[in-house]
Amino acid sequence: MVKLENVLSIEEAKESLRKFRECKGDLSTAAVNETCEALETVEREGNEDEDDIARLLCDCVKPLGGEWIWYKDELTESRTRWIAQEQFLSVVPRLLHVLSKYTGPLIYRHMLVYSVEGYPWVRDNTIATKWLESNEGSIMPLPELVDAYIKPAFIKSASHPSVSMAGRKKINDDRGYRNRLNPTLQSDTEELMAPWRVEDQSVIALLEVVIRRSEPTQLRSVWPFLVPSMLNIVDDHEVMIKLKGCQFLELVVSKMDSQFLHTTGLIPIFRDAVAPTLHYLPPSIPTNLSRIITHQGVDTLLSLTASLKASGKTRDCLADMDSLMFDLLHAIANTNQKVELLISLLADMESLVQQLGPETVKYLQDLVKVYLNILGDPFIGHSPNLAIKTCEFINTVMTYAWPRLYRYRYEILRGAVLSYKRIQKAEASTQLIVPVAQSVIKKLTDALNDPDFINDLTRLVLSDESLNQIINF
Repeated sequence: MVKLENVLSIEEAKESLRKFRECKGDLSTAAVNETCEALETVEREGNEDEDDIARLLCDCVKPLGGEWIWYKDELTESRTRWIAQEQFLSVVPRLLHVLSKYTGPLIYRHMLVYSVEGYPWVRDNTIATKWLESNEGSIMPLPELVDAYIKPAFIKSASHPSVSMAGRKKINDDRGYRNRLNPTLQSDTEELMAPWRVEDQSVIALLEVVIRRSEPTQLRSVWPFLVPSMLNIVDDHEVMIKLKGCQFLELVVSKMDSQFLHTTGLIPIFRDAVAPTLHYLPPSIPTNLSRIITHQGVDTLLSLTASLKASGKTRDCLADMDSLMFDLLHAIANTNQKVELLISLLADMESLVQQLGPETVKYLQDLVKVYLNILGDPFIGHSPNLAIKTCEFINTVMTYAWPRLYRYRYEILRGAVLSYKRIQKAEASTQLIVPVAQSVIKKLTDALNDPDFINDLTRLVLSDESLNQIINF
C-alpha cells in the first residue's frame, strides 16, 4: 500500500469514516476532507478494501435519521437539529465525489436519493445525476428497489415491547389515528412509528423515483403497497412531506387509467385525504408554505375530478368541483391581507373555472363578489400585481359565463375602472394595468352586444377623460 506524505493511510481513512458514521456530522469538514483525500490518492489493495470503503461511504452519505427540517423560518437557524443538518450537508458533496468512483446496488440506492430535487438533503444533484447517467449497468429493477429498500420502511412496525396489542389499540382509538398500512401504528409516538418517518425519510425520494419511472402496469403490480404508502405521506403533519404526498397522488392519477381508478373506488379516498390542504392558511402556517400546499392541493384535486369526468362520472365530478369551489371561496375570504397567497388562489380558481366550463354560471354571483371585494379595497393601488391578476381572473370567468353577464355588467365595469383609478391615484405605473382593464371592458362589451351599455361607456369617458386609456374602442 502506498502512503503519501501528510495523507491518511487507507486504514486510517476507513477508521475516520467509521467515526463519522457513528457521530454523523460531529467531525469537522477538514477531517472529512482529509479522509476523502486519502481515499482519492492512495492506491487501494484489492476488492476487500474497495467493498469496505464503499459500504462505509454509503453509511456516511445516508441522510441523517430522525425528522428533517424541511422549511426554514426566522427561528430555524437556532435549532440544534438545523445545525446538525447544515454540518452534515457541508461534507456530503466531498463524500459523494469519492463514492462516485464506486459501483453497485447500494451505491445506486444512495445516488437515487441525492438525484431527486425538492428534498432538504439535496443541495446539488449534479454528482448523483452524472453517476446515474454513466452507470446504467448498476441500475436496479424497480420491483427489486421497492422490495429491498422501500417496502420495509413503510410496512415494518417498530413495536414497543412494553405495549400490548390491546393497549396499542386503546391508544389509537383515543387519538383517532390509523396508519394506512398498519393500523397498529401510532402517529405521534416515535417508538411505534413506521421507520420511514423517524429513521430514514430519504425513502420518500426512492418512492418518488419508482412512481416517476414506472409504467401503469408496473404501478398496478405494487398497487396494494403503493396506495396506503402515498396516503401515509399525505396524512403527515409536516407540510412539506404532505406536499410530496399530494404530488405523488397527482402523478399516479395522471398515469393510471381513469376507469381503473373508478373501479378501485379510490378517488373519494384520495379526495378526502387531499381536501384539508385548502385549510392550511395563515396565521396557522407561514404564508409561503400556505401558498405552496394550497396550490398543490388544488392541482391534485383537479386531476381527480378530471379522472372522474374521463370515466363518465359527470355528476360525481361536478359534486367534487362544487366542494372545491366552496373551499377556494373560503380560502380567498380568509386571506385578503396576504397578497402573494391571494394571487396564487386566484390562479387556482382560474384553473377550476376552466375545468368547470359553462357550469361556471352557477357560481357567477360569488365570483363577481370576489372580483369586486379585491378591486374595491382602498389600498389595491399599492398592489398592482394583485389588481392585474384579478382582472385576468374575471376575464377567464367571462369566457365561460358570458350568457349571464348582463345582470353583473356594471359591477364588472366598476371593478375594471377601480383597478385603473386606484393604481393611478397611488402614483404607480399604469402601464401594466391598462391592457388588462381594457380587455375586461372589451370582453364584457362584446359579450353583451348592447347599444345602451356602449352609450353608458361613452358618457363615462366624457365625465372622466382619463378613462379613455381603458375605454378606447
